[in-house]
Amino acid sequence: MLDKFKSFPGLLQKQILLYLSCCAIGLATIIILLVFAGRWQLLFPSVVITAYFLLGAYNLFLRCVEGRYLEIHGVCKLIERSAIRKRIKALHIEAEGHSIKIIPHQGTGTVREGDCLILYLADTASVYEVDNELVLCDVIAYGKDKATNGSKRSI
Repeated sequence: MLDKFKSFPGLLQKQILLYLSCCAIGLATIIILLVFAGRWQLLFPSVVITAYFLLGAYNLFLRCVEGRYLEIHGVCKLIERSAIRKRIKALHIEAEGHSIKIIPHQGTGTVREGDCLILYLADTASVYEVDNELVLCDVIAYGKDKATNGSKRSI
């Protein structure tokens, strides 16, 4: 099982480990509540959150084992930022002749215009076309592309 995990792309490994670390925090919260509170009514939210992250990690692991994800390589052309706090609202990426807009759900780190990016999304992800641009909302993970060869599947 560890060999399969090591064969996954680095960004997907990081995402699975993030889910598992949130699960570990939930388990620690359950233990703390059992030791100090002793009331079972307080355990319900922690159990639900822990189960959510555990199922998320399991589903992502299965998706990676079965290869049910798409890998897209592209170049960041434009970054939309919010007016007040200057947070990133959207990334515009040029990939294989298509203009793609993604709505980030995670911190983008140090993504700048002109960076080569790699996107991982589920094979069942919804793709919308707005003004001759593909819009992706359900991106599993994305980051800077260290090597542009060896893609699994592309648009």
